[in-house]
Amino acid sequence: MTRRAWTAIAVALAVNVTVVALAVGLDGRGRADTSAVASVADALVSRVEDPATPEPSSSSSTTPSTTSTTSTTKPDPLALPPPPVPTVGALPTDPGGAPLVSRVPTTDRVVFVTIDDGLVQDPAVVETVRRLRIPVTLFLVRDFAQQGQAYFQQFVDLGGVVEAHTVNHPNLTTLTANGQYSEICGPLDALEQMFGRRPVLFRPPGGAYNATTQSIAASCGYRYVVNWTAAANDGRIDWQAKTMQPGDIVLFHFRKDLVQNLELLAAMCRQQGFTVARLEDYLVPS
Repeated sequence: MTRRAWTAIAVALAVNVTVVALAVGLDGRGRADTSAVASVADALVSRVEDPATPEPSSSSSTTPSTTSTTSTTKPDPLALPPPPVPTVGALPTDPGGAPLVSRVPTTDRVVFVTIDDGLVQDPAVVETVRRLRIPVTLFLVRDFAQQGQAYFQQFVDLGGVVEAHTVNHPNLTTLTANGQYSEICGPLDALEQMFGRRPVLFRPPGGAYNATTQSIAASCGYRYVVNWTAAANDGRIDWQAKTMQPGDIVLFHFRKDLVQNLELLAAMCRQQGFTVARLEDYLVPS
């Protein structure tokens, strides 16, 4: 409807109101008191001429604002930067079995966090890995993994990977071939069932292995036997090369000092321009 039509309606309403007022609202001298009526008429005309003006609320209560504010969580200033696209040199081969890897051949300024066993299951470790954005590889003893499946699943949910570390943690070099087979191949089905992925890396307890270990590992489907070039204990990290090198594999354990040791490595990486990468992204990329 046009503005002119709305104006005509308002004028007609004003006239009708005035007529009613004349009939019932005379003053003491017999004259119609039309001042209030005129005010109403003017208001109606004004309302029609500006139809976009909202109607006044008939309720004294006010409607609360629905505007919401979105809070943003600032990243932890100690979090490590993401790793680069992997650059990998020639990986070792071994025709007699699964090759041994202690350091990844790469020029990328990355190191690798591997955590063994699974005995101490401290919730603070999960939070530390999340907060510092540390990719982890867990070499779990089967029995510890079964006892703490829900705990270790949290690392998988953060992008970690579960690999194998025997059934009972023996010194493999003291076992017969059959004994080694049970310990090396025994965890595979259980770990796959628990975490949805079949391990492809194997770590011998204490780093002790022989040719039989490598041969059996290959027969079970492992791609590499993995040792290390640095070890973290009691708030210190011992490097075989005396200093951090690209491709270093760092050994940690699920012990009471694990949070302290992870924070120490993260601080060293920041100081020396390194970051932590996922071991599987370099050894067995998808």
